[in-house]
Amino acid sequence: MHQLVALRMLDMIGHRADAVADGNAAIALLANRKYDLILMDCEMPDLDGYQTTALIRRLERASQRPGTPIVGLGAAAGHDVRAAVESGRDDELTKPLRIEDLQRAIERWLGAVDIRDKVTATTFAVRDGSAALDAG
Repeated sequence: MHQLVALRMLDMIGHRADAVADGNAAIALLANRKYDLILMDCEMPDLDGYQTTALIRRLERASQRPGTPIVGLGAAAGHDVRAAVESGRDDELTKPLRIEDLQRAIERWLGAVDIRDKVTATTFAVRDGSAALDAG
């Protein structure tokens, strides 16, 4: 349910995204498609967000591909910022995520985006998965 809200929020600010349920699915998706940005939840089944990020970075280095910006989504309480940095994340957002924070993070890594409609501040929590962002 929270993924649907996250996907809708990304759509509202002009981006398309593919959502996956766990880290293994994210790795499989990235093997077949290039993304402009990855939103990575910390708490996922199987491979957590830290392990998944570290694995993505290892695969990028092994294939000599440029690194895709990875923005972590961490719980406000108990979020391990050091583990996020060590895993190779480029940026961090905390939950509950606000649309303006999400937009600012995307603009930091991809540049300015046009908003289709004026969006009011919305707050939600993202859990159970990650979203890989395709800005095209």
